Amino acid sequence: MNLASQKAYRYVIYYAMLDIRGLTWFAWSWTERINPFFYMRQLPRIRAKGALANWLHNLAQFSALEFERFEEDRFWTEYEYLARTHGKYWAYDYRKFFDERKVEFKNERGT
Repeated sequence: MNLASQKAYRYVIYYAMLDIRGLTWFAWSWTERINPFFYMRQLPRIRAKGALANWLHNLAQFSALEFERFEEDRFWTEYEYLARTHGKYWAYDYRKFFDERKVEFKNERGT
């Protein structure tokens, strides 16, 4: 795998972590914390963030191992499934983000 792809994958991890950390402010007010209907409405969003973390945990490990034996096709097939499954709760198009960063990094150094 070339350097531009490696850097782009690392940016996918970074931006996904920004997406996931939004859960820090979940149910911030006391009225939200005691309202069971609030939790029921938010459950799909929470599950989508959990799926995002689950999808990326192996990518983080492969990144630490310099992407040795990383299967890009399998990674993106899982992404498509999760994006379909979680629909509107899947906040970003990570494939598009990856492709844009990859082009940016290729142009940056000609890798």
